[in-house]
This record gives sequence, structure tokens and C-alpha cells, in this order.
Amino acid sequence: MCVLLLPVYGIGLIGFLAIYLHRRKFNLIIKDTSLEIQLPDGQHNLTVKDLNRVELLQTSIDVKLNVGTLRITTLQGSEISFPGVDDPKPIVSVINNAIVQVQQQELKRPKPRQSDSEGLKPGGLEHMNDLVGLWQQGLIDDDAFEEEKKKFSKE
Repeated sequence: MCVLLLPVYGIGLIGFLAIYLHRRKFNLIIKDTSLEIQLPDGQHNLTVKDLNRVELLQTSIDVKLNVGTLRITTLQGSEISFPGVDDPKPIVSVINNAIVQVQQQELKRPKPRQSDSEGLKPGGLEHMNDLVGLWQQGLIDDDAFEEEKKKFSKE
């Protein structure tokens, strides 16, 4: 009976060896507004505002071993995967919370006020100032003022 189980244990050990070798060694440093990923082949820096989402991919074996693959998707559509991450659930939670906070801050940030000159053609602001001066002095009537104003407004 022991002789028959030896190949089964051998396959299991080969499977664990394959999982171990599949894991990439990296350091993930999470800062307030950025992620710093140090890989053997170099370093990558991502800002939180450029991230779209972080997903956790786990098979049933990964769940039992408490490992998983992190898939980071940027707003530009590129994806970075990190297989073999130990205890990945807190990492995913922290990064996703940071993404939500940055998005909320962007929504709260006041939008720049549109100036009156943005609706005019180039060089139109000076002409409009002259036109308003003439209109205020009574040198041109309301109809002429509106007609000239339409000529210099963007369509």
C-alpha cells in the first residue's frame, strides 16, 4: 500500500514546488498617494490617482495556502499582475480604500471657474472692452452692441 501512495505524494510535492517557483519576489511599499513596487528586474512607481482597481485572484488551493495573485489595473487600461502574494486580502483592501479616498477628494476639489473671456475668439476680449466702452458712452445703440457681440463670440 505504501508503494502505491509514493507516486501520489511525489506529484503533490512537485505541485507545491511549482507553486513556490511561480511566486515572484517583490516588495510592495504603499504610501499615501503612490505605490512603489520593487521587482528583481527594476522598480515601478504608480500613483493612486492613476489606478482604476485592484483585484484578488485565488484558486481553492491559493485560499488554503493564503496566497493569491494581485491584478492592478490603471486608468489607461494597462494591467500588472503579481502572483504568489502572501496574505493578499489586507493589501487589496488598503489599496482599494486609497483609490476610493483619492476619487472622493477629486470630487470635492472645486472646479476652476470659467472666465468670461473663454467664450470669445482670440483677440476678442480687447474688442469687447472697446465695444462695451462705446455702448456705455451711448455712442452705439443696444442693437448694434448685440450684433457686434455675436460676431466675436465663439460658436
